[in-house]
Amino acid sequence: MKLRLFYLSLIFSTICIFAQIDSTIWYPLAAGNTWFYRYGMMDPLEYTVSVIGDTIMPNGKTYWIFDEFGNKKYQRVENNKYAYYYNRADSLEYLLYDFASPDKTIWPENTFEGLDYGIDTTQYRYNSYFQKIVPIKIFDWVLIDSSSTPPDTIWGALLDVWPTKITKGIGVTNDGYDHGGLYAAIINGDTIGTLTSVNESNIKIADYELAQNFPNPFNPTTNIKFNIPTPPHPSPYQGEGDREGLSVSLFVFDILGKKIATLINEYKQPGKYEVKFNASNLPSGVYFYRLTAGDFSDTKKMVLLR
Repeated sequence: MKLRLFYLSLIFSTICIFAQIDSTIWYPLAAGNTWFYRYGMMDPLEYTVSVIGDTIMPNGKTYWIFDEFGNKKYQRVENNKYAYYYNRADSLEYLLYDFASPDKTIWPENTFEGLDYGIDTTQYRYNSYFQKIVPIKIFDWVLIDSSSTPPDTIWGALLDVWPTKITKGIGVTNDGYDHGGLYAAIINGDTIGTLTSVNESNIKIADYELAQNFPNPFNPTTNIKFNIPTPPHPSPYQGEGDREGLSVSLFVFDILGKKIATLINEYKQPGKYEVKFNASNLPSGVYFYRLTAGDFSDTKKMVLLR
C-alpha cells in the first residue's frame, strides 16, 4: 500500500511539473526549463539559460538553481506574485520581480549606481504559441530626482541597457544585460520557437552534465540528455585522430545493481546528446542510469510506472 501511495504521489508531482505550459504562471521555474537567447547584430552569440535543480539556502528557503554561462544563480517565486533572488555574497534575499503591483512601482532595495528598480509598464501582445493576447511586464532602472517637488522619476535611466521583459507563461524574453532576445524555450517539456536555428558548432560546452530523464515517472519511454564538454586546450598532436572522440557509456541498472540495458557504449565528440530509453519489456519499479565519460561518472534515478 505504501509503495502504491508513493507511486501515486510521483504521478501527481509529474502532472504538476510537466503539464503543458500554463499561461497563468508569470515566471515558470522548474528543473529542465531552458531559455535560448541570441544577442548582437554582427556574428550574434547564441546561448542558453537553464534551471538545473533546486537547493535549500541558509535562510531555510528553497531556490531554483540557474546555470548561466557556467555561473549559478538562485531564484524562487512566491504565490505567482513575486520573484526573489538569493545573494550568496551577503546571504540575503532580494526582490527581483514584482508581478502584483501596479505600473511605476519602485522597490529601492534593488539599487545600482544610485538608481532604483521597478515596474515600468505592462504591455499586451498577441502570442502565437498561446494564440491569444498575453501580458508582458517591463522592468527597468529608474532615477529618482528628489531635488524637485514632487520628486521626478526618469525611467530607462541606465544608458545602453535595454529593460527586462517578462512574458507571462514563458519568462524572461528580453534582457539588456545578458539574455538579449529569446528565440526559443523549453517550458515543462514543451518547446516554443525553433531550436534548430542554434548553431551548435559555435557553442562551447563548459562541463559534463547528466540531466534528469524526462518524463519521470515514465511509461514506457523516456528521454535522457547529457553533455560532453569541449576541451579547453585541444592537443595539437591529435590531428585527424581526434575524430575518435571520448569513450562514453550510458547503462541502465535495476534496483539490485544488475545492468539491464546499454544505451551508449562508444566514442563521442564534444556536444549535446539525447537518448531514448524504451522499457516496454520491464516491470514497474525504480531504475538507475549511469553516464561514464573519461574520468567523469554520474548516476540518476528514474521510475517506471505502468
